[in-house]
Amino acid sequence: MFYLGGTQGDERYLKIDPRTATGPVAEQVKALGALSLDTSLEQLKANLVSVESLGTESVGGESLDKYALVTRVNPTTGAANDPSSPAPTSAATTSTTSSLVWLDGSKLLRRMESGQGGSTVTYAISRWGQPVSITAPPASDVVTQP
Repeated sequence: MFYLGGTQGDERYLKIDPRTATGPVAEQVKALGALSLDTSLEQLKANLVSVESLGTESVGGESLDKYALVTRVNPTTGAANDPSSPAPTSAATTSTTSSLVWLDGSKLLRRMESGQGGSTVTYAISRWGQPVSITAPPASDVVTQP
């Protein structure tokens, strides 16, 4: 389930089940499912062109190693090329995009910023190995898609 806040012009959440929802908002939510950290990292690794160390930077009071990455993307969609397909080699089928990543002293990913089509996605990762608890908003704050 996805709960999108602020979509109704107030503090309520729009509840969307990507398995059954239809329409433009549902399609956007389904695309968000492809933005998982695991998927993003696999695409990044499969399409990596270069890595440059940018030194250390303080993020949230912690000293992290910062890197600039260049990866191949489809020039039409701006999306990473499918890792299960052979990497394209011609300029007509590939272009590049840049991302920034920050790693901690254990080489765990702590932050990643990447952009496509004028948008930027930022992952902030913390508390590696600790349990996670996710709860839906109260039913009184949830509306369903018309």
